[in-house]
Amino acid sequence: MKSVPSLPTAALGVDVGSWNCCVAMVRGKVVDAVEDEYGKRKIPNFVLFDSFMRYIGSDAKANQDINFENTIFDFMQFLRKPFSKVSALSLQYPYKIVSDVGGNVNIAVEFGAKSYNLLPEQLLAMVLKKLKSVADDASGESVNNFVINVPQFYDEEQRAAIYDAAGIAEVNCLELLEDTNAVAINYAHSSRQVPERSDQFVTVAFVIVGYSCTQVAVCKMNKRRIVVCAHSSDPCLGGRDFDNVIYNHLAAYHPFLMEADAATRIRVLRECEEAKKRMGLHKKPVTITVDSLPGERSVNVKMDRSVFEKASEQLLKRFEDTLRKCKSNSMFDVEVVELIGGGVRIPAIKDSVQKVFGIAGQMTMNGDEALASGCALRAAAIQSPDDSSERKIVILKEAEEHKLSIDERVLKEYQTELKRLELGSRAHYHQEQQQQQRQRHQQPIKVQSNANDASGQLVSDFMERLRLVQDEAKSSLESLSGDSSGYLQTNEVLGHYLKFTQLLSELTANTPYSQISQVKILRL
Repeated sequence: MKSVPSLPTAALGVDVGSWNCCVAMVRGKVVDAVEDEYGKRKIPNFVLFDSFMRYIGSDAKANQDINFENTIFDFMQFLRKPFSKVSALSLQYPYKIVSDVGGNVNIAVEFGAKSYNLLPEQLLAMVLKKLKSVADDASGESVNNFVINVPQFYDEEQRAAIYDAAGIAEVNCLELLEDTNAVAINYAHSSRQVPERSDQFVTVAFVIVGYSCTQVAVCKMNKRRIVVCAHSSDPCLGGRDFDNVIYNHLAAYHPFLMEADAATRIRVLRECEEAKKRMGLHKKPVTITVDSLPGERSVNVKMDRSVFEKASEQLLKRFEDTLRKCKSNSMFDVEVVELIGGGVRIPAIKDSVQKVFGIAGQMTMNGDEALASGCALRAAAIQSPDDSSERKIVILKEAEEHKLSIDERVLKEYQTELKRLELGSRAHYHQEQQQQQRQRHQQPIKVQSNANDASGQLVSDFMERLRLVQDEAKSSLESLSGDSSGYLQTNEVLGHYLKFTQLLSELTANTPYSQISQVKILRL
């Protein structure tokens, strides 16, 4: 639990994942995940239809084996997708994926002796309604204001589908918050590694490996401000892909699995997931056993970590490529790597993180609740009546609401900060001059350019470096004044701004203000 300033009403954050959901709540001074009627904080993203009832969450997953055809799961990937792009996936699921007259994905179900074709956002609305009910029970009152997570790679149509689902569920979606931003907010609130001072930053890489996808972001951050320096993702690389590696290993010994129906495949994949977890705990071989399969068949195969990692080489390469893309697009050395999601428990994933970033990843947050908690904290910030520094975190990023447009506030903050630093330097200089005059030291102190004068050389070196940074920053700002794409260019400006403040801090830590005053700060 993390303490935050109190709110008059509950603030809710929702993490809707491909496989599980989580609801977190800020109520009073505490942010925490809430439990469903079975005491579970991980609520399955499952919907089951039978002849008389509709089950959602834990009940739906528990009854899947007796009604495979009408248990819907892993449907978030179908939001606003044309049927032509996902038709090949239809054989992997026991439920029917069909096309409507407009060519969109529908999911066919039988309910109450009738057939229905449902849009994925209608299914999502049912899940959101369930999550609202869980939140109502936990809070003891009717709550309605949510911040909902969204993968960073979702396009405008997919984001609109989530808003539509919230509308169908009669839930007020305050905002869609990207997954990496949600975990960054949660980390800023909970970690002692994040500086309190607004002029200090730590560079953190967030690596999320969920059930179906991988997302990475590098952020420069303190308790008040988060600068998204770069991000990357692989929408089709997640924990389930490593489960499939184990499934294919089993199929090499039991070829009938290659032709197995979707229900059989799901049963075997459950055991593959358990084997993956056990191999993550130790290097000894694990035995994978599945009995009572159709045709009185069974599966019994041993597999160890080295075989698993060898079979996963192509997936690990894709994972490392995603990490390298994010690292190369950011302008700073990563100081901390925070790992989130079930997939990061795979030892080979951790090894890849250390290989690319040069430092071991850490898991200081609860990976199952980090996204929901970040969304809840954002909901609290939106609903907060004040501008408390404990609650408000400014996220500076290159695209506002996923549009390639320049965030003018970023540029304004950049120029304001430069002016503040310049005025601050001058103020300290004048105070120092007044003190010197009182002590009757009338001769002005000049910057020594002699190489033997260490302090003078420091200023000289700093001035040269500062000129280079400012020249680059001016060039970036001039390009932004025209018709610019915005995405990378704003990142570039933010990079120059942070480099500038870092250089200034370096100088002020080692040089008297009387010498700092000789440095001319250019107005951009």
